[in-house]
Amino acid sequence: MYEATTTKKEPVFDYHLSATIAENIHAVPKACWINSFKAIQTQEQLEKAWYVEGWAVPLNHPMPIEHGWIETEAGIIIDPTFAAIQDEDNPDNYYRYFTGVRYTKAQLQGVDGEKLPHVWTFGGWGGYQYPPYRNAYEQAISFANEKHNA
Repeated sequence: MYEATTTKKEPVFDYHLSATIAENIHAVPKACWINSFKAIQTQEQLEKAWYVEGWAVPLNHPMPIEHGWIETEAGIIIDPTFAAIQDEDNPDNYYRYFTGVRYTKAQLQGVDGEKLPHVWTFGGWGGYQYPPYRNAYEQAISFANEKHNA
């Protein structure tokens, strides 16, 4: 099956690498799953990275967003969609990421890039029947509520 998150420390977003990847793949706003899927399939430096489906919470507007991104073995988040629409100069616009499921490049073989997020194919509509994905959503909601009430 697919891998739920096992990262012990919180991953770190790398804006510069994300922006480079976004430029390389011609990332499109509001196409996070396609952008990340395309990046992991085509960018050699991401050979050992994971394509991730989960939830992101903007720090400046705490509301969970179903989202796709890439994570490296070193715990670096590469988000070509975010980098394509955001300016590095305002870190308040950054996100907190909650991994629901991640896939290696090999696990994505045969996956139709037009039918993403992939978790919906085995976790039901919204992916909620897959416990790690549902758990990531619940963590994102909890984080958003804490940020909103702070």
